Amino acid sequence: MACIVLAIVFAWQDKLKAATLLNALFFLCVVLAYFPQLDSIKAFAVDVRLRRSLDRAEELLARLKDLSVISAKTSYLILAWGNRAGTPLVKDKQAILDQFDEQLTTLKVNDDERRKITKPWVQLIAVDLYTIFFKVMERYVQWKEIELQKGSVNTPEGATAMHKFTVDVGEWRRPASHGPFFDDYDLEMSLRRATPDKILDDTNRLNVIKFRSQVLDLYEICKSKGGYTKEVAEFVDAYAYGYGEQRAIDRKMAEVFGVTMEVI
Repeated sequence: MACIVLAIVFAWQDKLKAATLLNALFFLCVVLAYFPQLDSIKAFAVDVRLRRSLDRAEELLARLKDLSVISAKTSYLILAWGNRAGTPLVKDKQAILDQFDEQLTTLKVNDDERRKITKPWVQLIAVDLYTIFFKVMERYVQWKEIELQKGSVNTPEGATAMHKFTVDVGEWRRPASHGPFFDDYDLEMSLRRATPDKILDDTNRLNVIKFRSQVLDLYEICKSKGGYTKEVAEFVDAYAYGYGEQRAIDRKMAEVFGVTMEVI
């Protein structure tokens, strides 16, 4: 402002050289003051992006840094557990995946792409839930066999009951034991196949149907999220190898069938 006022004064006094110099100084001051604030400069058909481009570059670098940190956490987790018995808890693995998901959202990855990315993880959630259900059913079959053996197996009636039980279990175990690793895994169908209907009474059958519905509801929650929720992670981690798996299975068997295993 001082430059422009002095330029006007010198011009009024016919001191054109001084006025011209002050005008040039005024222009230079304007450029130095406002140049860093400009989004772009357009001259001679050239569009030069300035502040906005720099801000965008800094934002992208920050996101890349976040992704690098998450990737490093994943690598350390994999290497730490490599060649060891057991795996990390589901809640710990999901915590890292949630960080990845936040970055995908920030990077504006659409829902279809995210579903494709998370599909293998979601399918394995179905497998984890199926495995828990199957192990509880298997444990009940073991309990039932022990109870039958306590009876009069040497009598014709006892031998007949034991033979029927063995045949029924064999028919159940063949389809129930098929590996669940394939595309478009149908969890509901697999749970039905894993239900030993022929050795269940009406009360137990209703309780198993309730348990089956619980497992399916948990899976639907995970499908909607594209990963484990806190509730489902806690449910699955209770059965994790090395973290009291057998005790958890026996507790669930007692809850579903109202029986306890005396012989481990």
